[in-house]
Parts: sequence; C-alpha cells; structure tokens
Amino acid sequence: MFPEIIGIEAGQNSELATRIVDRVKAGNPEVAIKPYKFGSPTILDIPTGTPKKSKDHARWENAKKALILRKKLERPESGGLRFLHVFVSVNNVVESYQFTLSIENECPYSCQFCYIQGSLAEKPIPTIFINVQDKGVLLREVKIALLAMHMHTQTHGIEHNIGWQQQSWVHKLIGLLNKTLPAEIKDIPIQQMFDDNKVDITKALSASKLDILKPVEEKLDDFDFSNLTDKFKFNCGEINDALVYDHLTDNSKFLVELFSSSAMKDDGAVLLFRTKSANFKNLKKMTHGENVRVSSTVLPKTFVTGPPDYIERIKGANELLALGYQISLNVDPMILTADTVSTYKKIIDDIKTHIDFKSPNLHHIIIGMLRFGSKNLDNNIRKRHVGLYGHAKRNMTKVKGDEKYRYDRDKRVEIYKGLLGYINSEMPGVEVELSTEPVDVWRDVGLSWE
Repeated sequence: MFPEIIGIEAGQNSELATRIVDRVKAGNPEVAIKPYKFGSPTILDIPTGTPKKSKDHARWENAKKALILRKKLERPESGGLRFLHVFVSVNNVVESYQFTLSIENECPYSCQFCYIQGSLAEKPIPTIFINVQDKGVLLREVKIALLAMHMHTQTHGIEHNIGWQQQSWVHKLIGLLNKTLPAEIKDIPIQQMFDDNKVDITKALSASKLDILKPVEEKLDDFDFSNLTDKFKFNCGEINDALVYDHLTDNSKFLVELFSSSAMKDDGAVLLFRTKSANFKNLKKMTHGENVRVSSTVLPKTFVTGPPDYIERIKGANELLALGYQISLNVDPMILTADTVSTYKKIIDDIKTHIDFKSPNLHHIIIGMLRFGSKNLDNNIRKRHVGLYGHAKRNMTKVKGDEKYRYDRDKRVEIYKGLLGYINSEMPGVEVELSTEPVDVWRDVGLSWE
C-alpha cells in the first residue's frame, strides 16, 4: 500500500521519517508531499461539487489514499506516556488486561464497519508516528506500564475487564512513576527497577495527594515482581492495522527486538500484532521470543475493501505458526445473514484446510458479531455507509446498560453455539473465545473467561 499524498509535520526528518518517504517514492513516484500542521485543516483534496450529504463519505474515502507523518506527543490522560494507554472495557464485557500501543492511527483499508471510525471520527487520515523508534523512549514506557499494571493486579486482583475506574487508577500510578523513575531505563527486570528506585517511589507516594494511590503506599513492602505469571498484551493493532505499513516502517523489526528479551518475557509482556493484511515479510525473517503473537482477521468481503483475500492471510499466518509465532485467528465481526452459521462455517472450513490447527502455537480462534458504539453508528456510519446503516437499524438495538448497538442476544448466543460446536468437531482442542461479549453470554455459550 503506497499513499497518493503524504503530509509531513515540520521538522520531522528522523531516520524513520526519511525511510518512509523514500520507500513511498520508490513505490509511487507520483506521490504528492505536503506540509502538515497538527490541528490544521485537512491535506485532502475533496472533489469540488461533492453533494453536502456525501461529503463525509468522500472525506473518509479520500483519507484512505493519504498518509500523515508526525510526532506522537505526551498524553497527560495516560500518565504522560506517548505511545501507551490502558485498554478499557465497560460493564460485564470480557476483555483481557492490555495496553494499546499506538504506533499509528487509522489504516488504508475501507472496512465500513470499522470501530475506529468512532474513535478517530475527525481524524480519518492514516498516521504514522515517526518518533516511536527513538532510542529508549518506548522501552521506558513499556517498563513503567508493566510495573504499574503488576502493582495494580497485586493490589486489586484480576477481573473480567479493567473498567474505567481501574484504568484511571493505573494511569495515575503511571503518571507518578513516569515523574519518579530515571529518564533512561535499561531493559532490566521490573523487580530490579523497583528495588533500585524504591526509595524515590516511596517518597513520591508519600507526597502524593491522590487518595486512590494510598493502597499502593500501604502495600509497598509486599510487592513481588519475581516469578510473575500474569501476562499483559501490548496491542499495536487496536486503533490501526499493525502490519499494513510495515514495508514502509519496519516497525515490526523494532518491536520484536524490543519485546523478545528475557527480561520482557519474564515481566509478562506479550507483543500483539493485529492485522487484516498479509504483510508478514519482516516477521518471517526475524528471530523472536515466544511472547510475540499475531492475530489475523479472516472475513469475507462483506462491507470490506482493501485487504488481501482471507485465504492468503490464513496461509501467511500458517507460515508464521511454523516459525514459532503464537497465532490467533479473528472471525470478527460476523454479519447477520439468512443463515449466519452456514455462512461462517465456510470460513472455519478454510481455516482447517490451510492452517496447522494441531500446533501448540495456535493460540485461539476468536468469534464475534457486528456491533456499533451508539455515537459511531449515528454520527459516522449513517453519513458514510448507507447500506450498512440500514442493515444496523433493521437488525440491531441498544439494550439498557450496554454502550453498543447489537444483534438480539438470543440470536447471538445461538450463532456462537452453532459455530463453537462446529469448531470443536472439526478442530478438536482449539480454544475458542468471544469478542467483546458480556460474561453471561460467554456462560450461555458454554465458555469461561477465566
């Protein structure tokens, strides 16, 4: 994928920025390069005469052809970190404890149902953060994040998701650690990092006026970060596609090297690449730790434009599986049809045909149904994708206490049970998980989140 337009923030001439521009020019010599200023009007050229009711769709469609290169800034709401924040879910929805690792924003694919349209509604242009590979910056953030999350779990335990309140707790602790720990942190075990800086951490907690951090101060002498068993994902495909631009950035090389050390593995760090691409060339060449996971989404082309055929993605994932990568396959989001189970059984058949499902490195298959945040559906999908919006309004409702529009609960359970039974019969031993579903749905389907 080579963009037609690149917007470059002033002064961004790092090695990564130069590499991206050179590679884009080699792949698309006609690329237009424009100056970009954060918060300024768009760099896109929307065709004149576009009807008012079509402008948002046109903007979204044209954004896919562009790319912005800019520096990622510190975010006070994430404890002052640039690239990491605690991923949060709400109510009883099951989501593992993880960090969103923001190497990029958005992606060039045109999946009409993509939830990123809600998260980045006013920023639809794919963006690469050109300071992510700056020496020592991300290493320090990952170590701080790991220490904070282990402090959290040893103080509060682990539930089915972390929730808004506990996300705030971890972010506040990250903020304190970010101000307290040295500017340069080496890749040492977090136990050693904690011991080396315990006096300063103690002073910072004592001086803090944040009541929510008092449990940390009280438990300070009880923390133990040796022989850790809890694992925390660092998902670099949550608000972007993790690998679609890897041929331009080599971010996978940088991240795999960073996360594959013994200290990172022992500290419970798991690197997750979530992708709809088959851009696995760099990954196939690397020596990695056993804590690197690739999650490949495999779906038919309903409401999707851009990604390679899902058979190609499954075959590529199987090659990575043979190289020792942990692989998970996402059949998500499934879209309701006249016979949904039969429609997606075909995907399961193709997975069985093209992947070594008996491999211990096949982590799991994830199944999930189409859902929309209410603001995303009404503000973005309605303006951009008339057909999909009509499907949602005919088939989905928003239940009290749930932040999302979903298909009928009983229908979802019926479909999940049908597919779970089929996977169990065709690929016995393969673990199945549900995507973004409440605990009671897991239970009724016959699965446990624990």
